[in-house]
Amino acid sequence: MHHNSANIDKQLEHFLFNTFMLKSSDIIMITDGETDFTKARILGVNSSFEFITGLSQKDLIDSPCSEWINTSDSQLLSLNSAFKTSSAVLEQLAIKNNEGDLTQIQFEIYPVQQETKLWIWQAKLLIPSQLIVRNKQLKQQDMMQALEKTAGQTAHDFNNILAIIMCNNDLLLEIIEDSSPYYPLLYSISRAVDKGTHLTRSLMVFAQKNILNNEEFNLNDCLSSMANGLQENIEAYHILKLELCDQPCNVYVDRVMLEECISNLVLNASQAMFENPLGKSTIFIDIKKVFIPQQKDAFEQLILPQEYVKITITDTGAGITSTNLPLIFTPFFTTRKINAAKGVGLSMVYGFLKRSAGYCLVNTEVGKGSSFSLLFDIS
Repeated sequence: MHHNSANIDKQLEHFLFNTFMLKSSDIIMITDGETDFTKARILGVNSSFEFITGLSQKDLIDSPCSEWINTSDSQLLSLNSAFKTSSAVLEQLAIKNNEGDLTQIQFEIYPVQQETKLWIWQAKLLIPSQLIVRNKQLKQQDMMQALEKTAGQTAHDFNNILAIIMCNNDLLLEIIEDSSPYYPLLYSISRAVDKGTHLTRSLMVFAQKNILNNEEFNLNDCLSSMANGLQENIEAYHILKLELCDQPCNVYVDRVMLEECISNLVLNASQAMFENPLGKSTIFIDIKKVFIPQQKDAFEQLILPQEYVKITITDTGAGITSTNLPLIFTPFFTTRKINAAKGVGLSMVYGFLKRSAGYCLVNTEVGKGSSFSLLFDIS
């Protein structure tokens, strides 16, 4: 009797499940209960999935998910973490068809508790206005990836040229007397090479080609030691206010690079204050431990829901327009006067955070100011 009841329950469950698959207008895919994405297999898809991707049930049934779904390292980590903890997760993934074309779909992936655990991958069909926004986001991501590659190659070649100039100039400086009329010219070449080397290094950071020397340290101590130097780097009538966390905030990153990124953000905040003379002339830096829910960061990376160390730099400057906001991390982009900024400060922040598994949140309002928050795993 008990056996028959179990069979009836299973048949009813199977009927409801198939009805959900057939009737839903959402894009649906079902995978098995495997907790490792690279081993997970597809059990079924609905007609909406077939229509959007150009793939058929015949192509997909019992095939590995990894054969059709492209994932980055961070996405793979996010999926495996969700599978192992039976947690829902939101991911934008690229589905590959038989011709190799990619379709970007944002899935909500959640477990179904049954005798054998299954995973439902569900996505809403997008209306045209949403597709336009999504296409803009994808184009921005493609542009950033192309810029990373180009910047890395250019910086490498330019660095080799600078090395030749520097070596020959140093030899001439050893030969020529200080009193020679040519000495100031050679010294000017040295200064120019130093500036070029710093620019090259900034591009290498953006392209994520630099070497990181990670170490564990307390951010409270780090920011306390930087406070005086940061105040000296901004105008005297811009006040820097630092609020430390009430508990140790240890992180494991490259301290020198982090300090340079913070310096760049503070300098940007200071320059933004000049563009909004009605704003208060105070820059705020605060450190705290905070739980961040799952969301996309400023680089369109999915933030894993957990507790982070958060550093926020806030100004009351001019703010960033919606037109400029997608461009602020691209190298050499700046709204300042030509001689006021090189436009590589935020590019360094971008490259450093990507290499350090960190995230960035940006909040801004034109005429009221901006805040940049850097998120790091707690060490």
